[in-house]
Amino acid sequence: WNQWRYTSMLTNPTTHIRNIAGNSVFVLQRNLKNVIGSVFEPAAVKNKAERTKSVLNPLSKADTALKDYAQSQYAADQESAMGMGKYSDRSKTMREIQDKRKIWGKSPVQKITDLNTGALDAEDVWFNRPAYTQSFAEALKAKGVSAEDIANGTKTDIVETARAYAIKEAQKATYRDSNEFSDWVSGIGKYHGENKFAKSASVAMDAELPFRRTPANILARGAFEYSPLGFAKAVTYDAVQVKRGKMDASEMVDHLSSGLAGVGIFGLGAFLNAQQLLVLKPGGDDDKKEGFLKSLGAQDFSLQIGDKSYTVDWLSPFAMPLFAGAAMYQAWENGGGFFGSFLSASASITDALLQTSMLSSIDDMLDNISYAQSKPWYVVSRTLTSYLSQAVPTLGGKIASAADDTVRKAFTQSGESEVVSDADYFKQSIMKKIPGARNQLQPMVDLWGNEKSNGDLAQRLIQSFASPGYYSKIDTSSLAKELTRLGDTLGNSTIYPSAASKTFNYTPADGGESKSINLTADQYTKYAKSLGKTRYSLLNEAVSSDYYRSMSDTEKADYISSVYAYSNAMAKESIVGHTSKDAWLDEATAAKSTLGVSTAAYIALHEKYGASLVGTKLEKVKTAVASGVPIDEYMSIKGSLDVNGNGSVSQSEAQTVLNKSDLSKQQKDVLWVAISKAWKANPYK
Repeated sequence: WNQWRYTSMLTNPTTHIRNIAGNSVFVLQRNLKNVIGSVFEPAAVKNKAERTKSVLNPLSKADTALKDYAQSQYAADQESAMGMGKYSDRSKTMREIQDKRKIWGKSPVQKITDLNTGALDAEDVWFNRPAYTQSFAEALKAKGVSAEDIANGTKTDIVETARAYAIKEAQKATYRDSNEFSDWVSGIGKYHGENKFAKSASVAMDAELPFRRTPANILARGAFEYSPLGFAKAVTYDAVQVKRGKMDASEMVDHLSSGLAGVGIFGLGAFLNAQQLLVLKPGGDDDKKEGFLKSLGAQDFSLQIGDKSYTVDWLSPFAMPLFAGAAMYQAWENGGGFFGSFLSASASITDALLQTSMLSSIDDMLDNISYAQSKPWYVVSRTLTSYLSQAVPTLGGKIASAADDTVRKAFTQSGESEVVSDADYFKQSIMKKIPGARNQLQPMVDLWGNEKSNGDLAQRLIQSFASPGYYSKIDTSSLAKELTRLGDTLGNSTIYPSAASKTFNYTPADGGESKSINLTADQYTKYAKSLGKTRYSLLNEAVSSDYYRSMSDTEKADYISSVYAYSNAMAKESIVGHTSKDAWLDEATAAKSTLGVSTAAYIALHEKYGASLVGTKLEKVKTAVASGVPIDEYMSIKGSLDVNGNGSVSQSEAQTVLNKSDLSKQQKDVLWVAISKAWKANPYK
């Protein structure tokens, strides 16, 4: 079962792509550390035999000879240099025993398992060998050992010390090293005693954290060693330990160099965020704004250039100090102070780690647990379904996604028990990984009512089988910009459209008590499309219109709220038929035929004139419009009739105002009647 589960999770192209890409980027960090160390070590480490850092000259025959020797030794040291299993948390001995077992005999399944495991190891060797070779040769040069010394058999103790250093560096280069932190983390979930509760807890931990050693080592690299924290530790704690004789100066320099490299990456993150090129979480702490921006195409932990976004969380451990720098700069700019900025930077490291595919299950649980009715049950059901779903090959999901031009989502109906809801969600999550079955799931509908595209065939193939990150194109339309501007200016998240609700209340057209409906999957999709398309159509027309531009920002916010109310009412009617609602909503629908203005324009007029566009007063407006009097002119005349300000309008006041207008005699006649039918004498008849 476990071998099938792990094979299902690891046998897919993007695992290999991310493995290679992550190792490649870490090469830059290590090289930067070694260059920095080669500058500090001569001053800090007086005994040359204890040094480990130097810079090799590719044109030097002596340096080339050292590198050739180091390379020739890799075959003998490869097993040690490869250290612990990268995707296995067993001890080295147990892993070797397990690797010899052929659980599936000579079946294709066993061949796939062996081939995939061999490929992952081979990919690591591509980076493990150069790390070993480079570290060994640099250490030999730093210690003053020449190729002649090696050939003559002199300085053997120093050579062995350099070899041990090279093995450790090669292990760390591919996250295969053993240390107290990763040993502790990998030990979680490996209980083999008879206590049933302990055994259940162990299985649960293995379900949520199927891979533990590698994330632990990535965290150690990115959050501590290659970070400002690593630098701070080196110049404080490590310096004291060296002074007390409990740490070699070369080890302190190694920690110092790693920390300084991390400080540089930290600074790069701050710079990129300042240039608005590196995005942490679109919308910050505003969940509604974040939902809106993500619907437009923005992504967490991404590089953003113009309207192009690409996630880079897979770059860990490089991503951790990078995002920490971005978070600290962002918090500082927002007035968070040093302590608040430091906490933001620390949180971003955790978030970046959780975004990795190895910890995606934990990330999903933390994201959704707050919505659970019963949190204990949610943890139990989520752990069980996660454990079982790991046995469904990830490759199937990649193929299913590549074959489907629409983004899909699981849908669970409101009103169901949590057990039924979780079971339904689990079934749909499995369907999502099965080609053909995936297409039966509901499409994901964006905030504007459009089914979210999964890209053309070429894009889907690249995304499913070649790209380590996710690409997205961001909507930069005038409507998107205006809503973002208005929301930021007013600090009002109600500006942003909300996702469609799975349930709503309505009052039937014939009156009676209010009713509630829990939408089915098909109903929800229809409702979300109607809601989104209606509000998009109205707002898109509005932002380019004169009547919208003439409003203040506060008036615009009120107008947008009215558009959302109207759109929601129309969406409800698409599901349950005509409902009882505010009169102005019905008038907005009929405005084109009765007033000659669009629905969007009517909503603006209603915001401006309120009760004057409802009921009997609206009938007078319709009469004026029918005679050719523009609505705004009618309202202007109507508002100026009370010349003396006594609260009533006399016939002489009405005649004075109408005489000053440029209206025709026929139009004045119509308005005279509209003002008051009780007046018998009509000077314009």
